[in-house]
Amino acid sequence: MDQNSHQIFLKDRKSLDLTGVVKIESFNEEEFIVETEQGYMTIVGQELEMRNLDVEKGELQIKGYVTMIEYKDHTVTASKSMFSKLFK
Repeated sequence: MDQNSHQIFLKDRKSLDLTGVVKIESFNEEEFIVETEQGYMTIVGQELEMRNLDVEKGELQIKGYVTMIEYKDHTVTASKSMFSKLFK
């Protein structure tokens, strides 16, 4: 896979395949926060579970009902985190 390459394939809102995954920040049955080559991605849904993670290839498979997918640029997330820490 090319550096900075990222692809997403969602089938019937029940199966999600991602490439370009750098790391998983956090996950539970309702939300995954994933760092990709092109920014942070939040996946929200119901009964979400990680089916496969290949760190070397940067591939992730998630099963469950997906209700929302949102992207944030690396810079936006970093500055948001900094301000969150200042005002805690």
